Amino acid sequence: MHAIGVDIPLYRDWLLEMENGGLPSAFMKAFLKHPDRPLSLSLMHLMKYMGGLSALSVAEFFPLILAPLLVLAVYFFVREAIGSVCVPSLAAVLSVSSFHFSVGMYAGFLSNWMAIIESYLCMGFFFGYLRKKSRLKMTGTLLFSVSILFTHAGAWGMFMGILLVYLFLTFLKQKAANHSLEIRFLLVVIFVNVLAGLLRNYVLGWSIGEIETFKSAQNEFSIGAIGSFWDDTFYTFFHTMYGFFVNPVALLLAVLGGYMIVLDDKPINRYLTSWLVASSLFFVLTSGWGIKSRILFNIPLPIFEAFGLIGASNIIQKFLEPNRTSVIKILTILLILLVSLNYAFRCTFAMSQVVYDLFT
Repeated sequence: MHAIGVDIPLYRDWLLEMENGGLPSAFMKAFLKHPDRPLSLSLMHLMKYMGGLSALSVAEFFPLILAPLLVLAVYFFVREAIGSVCVPSLAAVLSVSSFHFSVGMYAGFLSNWMAIIESYLCMGFFFGYLRKKSRLKMTGTLLFSVSILFTHAGAWGMFMGILLVYLFLTFLKQKAANHSLEIRFLLVVIFVNVLAGLLRNYVLGWSIGEIETFKSAQNEFSIGAIGSFWDDTFYTFFHTMYGFFVNPVALLLAVLGGYMIVLDDKPINRYLTSWLVASSLFFVLTSGWGIKSRILFNIPLPIFEAFGLIGASNIIQKFLEPNRTSVIKILTILLILLVSLNYAFRCTFAMSQVVYDLFT
């Protein structure tokens, strides 16, 4: 049997390591041997244990669970942050043709994929709490934010960096009211996560500052990376992940969506602007393709695309007669969605060819 997904054999081996002993022993092994992803491995082991499945089967078919959860998480996030139905629906549909799906399937980034879902749910509860205070939403925000640490520590470090930039931008915008609910709740979320990270390191016997993402950033981050920026970027897009990062329509829509987002000052827009600021900085100032590919994989591109699609349809609307605008607007959205689905089918066909070649 040949595994589907580059990292799938690793997950198979990790799950096989957890076989000896009962569930508590397996969970302890996951925490001690793989402290950067014990929760995701424990959930996969539980699925294997309860279903009587092989380690390889669990790893290969785990994306069938992650895929629909991602679509629902994207919809939940945007719906809670905005309150409308149109943009959340578009974002959910566009997530099917996003890098979360294509690269996640090809590379087998199972833990990272799961962490992305948790980050969407976390911020959905966060923005829902800002709109209407609720203990459930506050608890959901804190639980999902901390769970990212134990699902994929690399994604957690990136997420904490985004929240720090978000806090800074929010503070700049609200200097006259620096004790606003948004700032206070952000401080609580960051404090709880820092505390969780310190406790984890203490239990593992690690130093306080030993965070996986920070160590990677220290090794890769430098001003000198600008000199190799174009070569690294070209290699990342065209020679890694089977070329799945090459999606011009999605990237153009995301650029337009990013422009629209930066011009607005809603909480969700500041959060997404934080992604743009932090991701752009590290994308330019890190060498090699490893961190660049992770940034592209983790960035909430479907949300930017959805905003860009709405913006593009509104721009077209301005140049047409009023009686034709609604029809053209719908046709534009349908055309973009069809192009996005074409990308999804292209990636699916390419992966099927990879699998076919492995068996022939």
